[in-house]
Amino acid sequence: MQVTAVFGVRSGSKRCVQKNIRDFAGGECLLVRKIKTLLRVPEISAVIVSSSDQAMLDVARTAGAEAIRRPESLSGDDANPADLMRHLAGLVKTKYTLYAPCTSPFVTPERFSGLIRQWKTSHDAGKCNCLVTVTDVKEFLRLDSKAINYDATCPPRSQDLPAIQALSFAAILMPTVSFGAHGQFVDSRPLFV
Repeated sequence: MQVTAVFGVRSGSKRCVQKNIRDFAGGECLLVRKIKTLLRVPEISAVIVSSSDQAMLDVARTAGAEAIRRPESLSGDDANPADLMRHLAGLVKTKYTLYAPCTSPFVTPERFSGLIRQWKTSHDAGKCNCLVTVTDVKEFLRLDSKAINYDATCPPRSQDLPAIQALSFAAILMPTVSFGAHGQFVDSRPLFV
């Protein structure tokens, strides 16, 4: 099975400026760490990084990824995420795409291999068409000062809260045609892991 890992990086982060190429964990930046990790996954045949920032493209290329300039229209704060997904899918030449952004730096090559094998088994059995990593959230959640997952007048024990799944974006795997066609992270029959 041929899989291409792809992700985008941009310099316009508001919360942590230049986070992708700043020193992280022993002097290695997030971008280099992610590329090195992905290149060690035997199921991955290529790693593609898309950016409008030349410094990030240079770092990606030096680390061993194929670095492709992203249009400015897909780089700003008002860029449509679906358009970015379609752009990334258009860069992929293999049948399957693994979206694995560098902001999830602790996923190991072995974990990526396991996720790819798990998805292939489920996909081949017709059980799913995409794999999406999630985190279970069992917290007292509020929005606009209102409880959204519990009755505030009679709060439950925390273990009795509903298990809400939040996309973690550590890994999203699906056929490239689906990734590009839908421009979204989750297809119609997801395998949440």
